[in-house]
Order: sequence, then C-alpha cells, then structure tokens
Amino acid sequence: MADTISLDNHPELRFRTEEEFLQHIIKTARALDWDLIYHTRRSDKSTPGYPDLHMIRDRRSVFVEVKKIGGQLSAEQYEWLEALPYTGAEAYLWDPGDFGIIGEVLA
Repeated sequence: MADTISLDNHPELRFRTEEEFLQHIIKTARALDWDLIYHTRRSDKSTPGYPDLHMIRDRRSVFVEVKKIGGQLSAEQYEWLEALPYTGAEAYLWDPGDFGIIGEVLA
C-alpha cells in the first residue's frame, strides 16, 4: 500500500500558488460575513509594502500580508505590518502553514 500524505499535516500542499492561498483567505472571510474586502491586484502600481488584503467588519480593521511557505517580507512590508497595530488595526503575516488559524482570527 502506498504512503499517503495528509493535507492536514502539510497545508502548504493545499495551495500551488500564493494567489490560490489568498483566494482561500478571501472566501473564508466572505463566509464569515466580511463584506468590505480590498485586495491590491497590481502591487507594482501601489505604495510599496502595502498589505495584500484589507478587510473591515463591524469595528475590526484587519490587514493581511500573504506569502508562500518560506516567502520573505520586504523592508517596506515589515514597516507596514509593524506600524498598523499602533492605529488600532490588526495586522497579520499569513502563509499556508497558518491555514488552521485563519477562520479563528476572522471569526
């Protein structure tokens, strides 16, 4: 019998690209009633380092930078993620390894 790989133990295998993972986050957010979702489609045309997602629900403002497994933050991305919580916003860096906590954070 061939060995099988559990996706529960290897969330990085669920998503082939960063974009697939990002779309999973957006679908999860919509399922949890996050209606105001902004995604920068062309990061080369926006302010350097601005997070990939900005979501608002009730009195919560959540920013998310999405990376593939092993992806590195640029200096500008780090600066944004460090500064945003001082404004009262939540800021997260998520990669597929965070698959299990996304629903909890957005609940």
